[in-house]
Amino acid sequence: LDVFLGNGGPDSGRREPNAAYFGDGAGGFVEAAGPAGMRHVGRTHGISAADMDGDGLEELLVPTGGAYRSDIEAPRLYRFLGKPLPSVALRLRGVRSNRDAVGARVVVERGGRRQLLQVAAGVGFGCTNGKDLLFHPPGKGPIAVEVRWPSGRKIRFEDVPPGRWMLAEDAESPVPLPPPGGD
Repeated sequence: LDVFLGNGGPDSGRREPNAAYFGDGAGGFVEAAGPAGMRHVGRTHGISAADMDGDGLEELLVPTGGAYRSDIEAPRLYRFLGKPLPSVALRLRGVRSNRDAVGARVVVERGGRRQLLQVAAGVGFGCTNGKDLLFHPPGKGPIAVEVRWPSGRKIRFEDVPPGRWMLAEDAESPVPLPPPGGD
């Protein structure tokens, strides 16, 4: 998985560059803020991530600026315009659990490697991410997806094809969905 850190603080003299690290697929990270054009120097608040155009790449909405009128800056939207990645995305809806599935944990496995994401109601200062959980499982071979619901129920899907968007409820089987922005 990748990491983006918005930096800076309320003190008008505190201006720091943002930091970004892309996962290298082997458990490490590569510095990416400079090459990706994301090294804004200032104050960043409440970063939100979501795949807004359904291409399998998350965009970042990054509010910037300080608390004073002379310090206001326009928010930045970082769109990744590279080749769409083979992804698996889930939208979870609780029936037995809470409706937004807050607390659900999803593990995606492929080729002996695992990725885990958990549904959260907020992820930072005054913000939240999109509701879809987006995975880019490395390697080749079949993909398995396991959802552990707050209700305690566990469901598992085998042989999920890359590029699949699914709606999963804690009472039924997953339903294929078109990607966001699609028909």
